[in-house]
Amino acid sequence: MSIMFALIPAVLWGAMGIVNGWAGGRVANQILGGALGSLVFSIVVGVYAYVEAPTTSVVFSMAGLTYVLSGIAWAAGTSFQLAAFKKMGVSQASGLNTAGQIAVNALVGAAVFGEWTGAHQWTIGLLAIASVIIGVFLISGKPSNLNKDGVRLTAISVFAYMIYFMIPKTVAILDLVHVNTGTLHNTMALSLPIAIGQTIGALVFGIIIFNGGNLSLPLLTKETAKNGIAGVMWGTGEVMIRLAVLNPAVGQAKASTLSQMGIIVSTMGAIIILKERKTKRQIIGIGIGAIFVMLGGILVTMAG
Repeated sequence: MSIMFALIPAVLWGAMGIVNGWAGGRVANQILGGALGSLVFSIVVGVYAYVEAPTTSVVFSMAGLTYVLSGIAWAAGTSFQLAAFKKMGVSQASGLNTAGQIAVNALVGAAVFGEWTGAHQWTIGLLAIASVIIGVFLISGKPSNLNKDGVRLTAISVFAYMIYFMIPKTVAILDLVHVNTGTLHNTMALSLPIAIGQTIGALVFGIIIFNGGNLSLPLLTKETAKNGIAGVMWGTGEVMIRLAVLNPAVGQAKASTLSQMGIIVSTMGAIIILKERKTKRQIIGIGIGAIFVMLGGILVTMAG
């Protein structure tokens, strides 16, 4: 059952790029819409958590502050990922981002947080990572065909997402805030400070970096509202992934890898729904790549 907490975000997050492409708008509209959608979702979830467990004061603790920082890191990662979508297309940019996140987050979880301790776990874990990365590159296509600006934007996005994953895990392990962040109600409540951080980050990155500081360009548009759907999808996946990361039976290495299975959803959705053009050879590569990705997902569940 705990594995499902990591697989649900895979479906939801994999479909987010499709929703962003359908909703349209500039990067600023997309990131702000996503953040506001997540904020609305988190307010509802946070109120429910408090009503169910009135002692839940974690939002107002130091844990809440650190989760705000995590939300800002998410906004950075998502902003640069959306910018990469514009340069490379959803299917290719999603593939590169997935490969980067799997390699970085799984290795950080295993090496820094000690989630893989024996030779058996490391062997299977590294095979899982290799399988997923091979699959991702088969899905994304030849490196020579990659847009260089898109690659740079993706690299920044991957680094920011790593920070987003690491902050809560580091706080929990070091017991810096002396709050049990692993309970269901506290995890639900902590989605609110994350969403606040997302909104702050969305305004900073959306206006200053991707809007050129031009306040005359409209931000609250119908495209922004439509992108709010992606924010609700993200918020739902966020609660699930936090429970998975903080669960000793899953952990960051396994959760982050499984959550990236959404590459299959995003790639196929980009082709079928967004009508991204692919040759017959590319379609075959995507099919074989999907098999490698799923194989990696199966292997990583065996590493713990």
